[in-house]
Amino acid sequence: GKLFTIASDLGYARVWDTATWKLVATPGGFLNGAHAVNFSADGKRLAIGSINKEAVKLWDTESWQEVLTLEGLGTGFQGTYFSSDGNTLGRGDQNALYLWHAPSWEEIAAAEAKEKAESKQP
Repeated sequence: GKLFTIASDLGYARVWDTATWKLVATPGGFLNGAHAVNFSADGKRLAIGSINKEAVKLWDTESWQEVLTLEGLGTGFQGTYFSSDGNTLGRGDQNALYLWHAPSWEEIAAAEAKEKAESKQP
């Protein structure tokens, strides 16, 4: 891709543009270090993994704003992964796999349309 990222135990990740090797962003704020990074397939999101209450933080790669923080339990997480459609994040440790699912815009629209239709029925 166009971006290269490294996580740091110091509580942040660094992101560089691979064409110029200029530093693009330093997303951070992790109390227990950043341990894993992964971009969504479309490159619009960066997931950075840590531990416990900061199992995964999700960042928007255009504004470099933090989108959300997902909680998990325990330590020793190994990797942070996106599903191929970009709607599910995974994070695993020695004992468990954590999955978080976000509906697509199409799924949200369909659910809202269904809810609206049901509310109009007598």
